[in-house]
Amino acid sequence: MSKMKFQKGVDTKLEFFDGFAKTTMLPGAYEATDVNKCVLKAGHKWEAEFYNFEDKVQMIFFVDGKGYITLPNQAFNITEPAVFVPLFDSEKFVVKAAENTDLEFLQFVCKQSDFDKKMMNTIRT
Repeated sequence: MSKMKFQKGVDTKLEFFDGFAKTTMLPGAYEATDVNKCVLKAGHKWEAEFYNFEDKVQMIFFVDGKGYITLPNQAFNITEPAVFVPLFDSEKFVVKAAENTDLEFLQFVCKQSDFDKKMMNTIRT
């Protein structure tokens, strides 16, 4: 039988450090993926973790607020709900919230299976 789990926003406790808060949603619900709710206070920035391609990939789903993402050679504005998938272990990136609004997003950190690694190596070569 399938199961569905829910976590209400009011049940999510956020502790801020340097204008950034991150908490794992439904810990242990899926062993290969961590889903983190993140909030970046207005005017603050967050440098994302850098994962080895062979271990993990991450995707960022921006759900509320405004800001921008900076990469070594380009930048992207965040003005509406959006998804950002970095170039795995090739690009470090920084997320900055606009000066007048907090930025809320979900960070999905996914472990690479052997099949994932094989397919990604095929794409990269």
